[in-house]
Amino acid sequence: MFKPAGDYIFIRKAKEEQDGIIALPDAVRESLEQKADVIAVGPGRWSEEGILVPMPHVNVGDRILIHLLHGGAVPVENKMNSEDQVYAIKPRDILAIEE
Repeated sequence: MFKPAGDYIFIRKAKEEQDGIIALPDAVRESLEQKADVIAVGPGRWSEEGILVPMPHVNVGDRILIHLLHGGAVPVENKMNSEDQVYAIKPRDILAIEE
């Protein structure tokens, strides 16, 4: 397993439980937004002055909402089972953090 460098965040798609009445086809739902669990967080980014700016708002274990059309999710490891696939994203790809 890799660990994220810089301001990268490693995520895994969250396993959803059905709680609504209307069920969208997987292709439609996944093309818009996706809940994910944060599994690793990089140390932060380096400023132009050479100072490490830590990740301010996301922690391991957080459940986040990301926008998949943004194009930021990059597979880290190729897994046969897509539920176990790990993706690397940047902080700008996060739409919300679940409370």
